[in-house]
Amino acid sequence: MKGTRYPLLLGVVLTLAILVVRVNPVPGGGRDQMKSKPAWTEASIEVLFVVIGSSTCGISASPTSRAALASAWQSIHREAESIGLPFRSIGIAVEHNLASGLRFLNSLGDFDEISVGRAWDNTAAWRYTVSAFGGRAVVPQILVMVRRTDPQLPRSGESLELLDRREGLFEIERWAPDQGTSYLPLIGGTNENESE
Repeated sequence: MKGTRYPLLLGVVLTLAILVVRVNPVPGGGRDQMKSKPAWTEASIEVLFVVIGSSTCGISASPTSRAALASAWQSIHREAESIGLPFRSIGIAVEHNLASGLRFLNSLGDFDEISVGRAWDNTAAWRYTVSAFGGRAVVPQILVMVRRTDPQLPRSGESLELLDRREGLFEIERWAPDQGTSYLPLIGGTNENESE
């Protein structure tokens, strides 16, 4: 009789613990606690601004490159807002050293999403350069895309459309988004300047 008390006591404690967890679930845990749905569960359109760079590339880290990047980033963000589309910035550091890549991306700005590591074998770098759009492994690089998500689309429920790509500092500097480059017609918006 003396040896059966502990298993019985353990059973009671576990039963109470299970009841407490069911009544008071852990915040953020379980399907019922999700605050938002994943993007692919509803149809949506968003503008993506993808920056690919490396801390080991002197041009990517140069003040001139950073200024050109900031100008393009702000311009595309304003344009997306002007037509009511969500804007998402994605930073990709083609680095072997994760800490260096994170520092590099943090120094460029507040990205919505980041991917660091494995140099050019990085999944996001490969996807947005060579795989999806037949580009080259070049840094710095900026891509402007439209992502459409719809659970009715085949395969992943996602479609990517490349609107512009700039490879290398010369192209990024030459691209003057504040001097008339507009993506509004390409993503189904209307350009107010054209209607005047």
